[in-house]
Amino acid sequence: MKSYFKSPYFLPILSLFFISATITEVFTGSTPVEIFTNPIVFLLFATFGYGFPTLVIREIWIRNNLTVVGVYVLGIVYGLYNEWLFARSLIHPFRSPIESFALYGITEGVRVPSLLEITSYHAVYAIILPIIFVNFLFPKVSKVSWISKKKAWWLGVISVSFGTLAFLYNKMPVVYNTVGEKIPEVDQIMAQGQFGHYLTALVIATILTCLAFKLPRQNAAISKKTVSQKQLFLAGLGIFLFTFLIPVIFAVNLLPIPFLLLFYFVSYFLLFKAYIHFVSIPEIAGVQLALYAQTFIIILGILIAISAGTFFQLIFLLGSFLVAVFLILKVKKQMMVQS
Repeated sequence: MKSYFKSPYFLPILSLFFISATITEVFTGSTPVEIFTNPIVFLLFATFGYGFPTLVIREIWIRNNLTVVGVYVLGIVYGLYNEWLFARSLIHPFRSPIESFALYGITEGVRVPSLLEITSYHAVYAIILPIIFVNFLFPKVSKVSWISKKKAWWLGVISVSFGTLAFLYNKMPVVYNTVGEKIPEVDQIMAQGQFGHYLTALVIATILTCLAFKLPRQNAAISKKTVSQKQLFLAGLGIFLFTFLIPVIFAVNLLPIPFLLLFYFVSYFLLFKAYIHFVSIPEIAGVQLALYAQTFIIILGILIAISAGTFFQLIFLLGSFLVAVFLILKVKKQMMVQS
């Protein structure tokens, strides 16, 4: 047991578990800090909820030399695990974490607009950014695997099994009735997920996983482009707008679904163009881009905390904002030195 604590990978793994769960749950206000710090809740989020799957995807990234596009696709698969199976938020009539998506664009019991939004959000903020942050914090071990291939397989199997059991057998409150009306809390019934929805998620996840491995791999000999702070700032803003803010605006205003699909079509085209430009920037610039993207989420969380009057949440987020600003300035200085 002592060998695990002495391992050079022990602290990076713990950091990945903590950062992945915190970024996704606390910064957006999805789980208030008072609840998140409950030992049982934190342990569940840090292991099955976020930690294990994020570590497995990181191992796949390192071992298979995937590009960030391939990891993004695997991140969408993770989003299906987290929100479709684990939380059941993509399935009507269960609870939706963003109320505006609860009755918006439901098809065969699936909240399709929420599916597009929240899986993209998880791919970026629960998978890609935490891995980038932890690699930056622990540069000496950033290029190597942290666990064996066998352990990675076991963690993957255990996580999928846990999600399957949670979806099919763990009962959760039904929030809406068949006609979309909200059920009073005193009248709510408990239900588990349907096998048809589980099978659908499994098929989609399998197709996306195969796609991730079919995409081109990283080229070791890449040029190092010069990129400005303004470009990184705008790219970080674009990530925030694409993964979170604009889809929420669509849902709040109940805009026609074809317009939402057009938005995603145009966004993916622009993101691909941006990827071509940013793929060969120095790693330190990638860290700066990630910090900008994360800072916008923190600012949004601060506004939500102020609106809701949640004191502890606000204090935590203000502290996180100061840390983000400090890191942005520190990374900016390193970029200037390297250039």
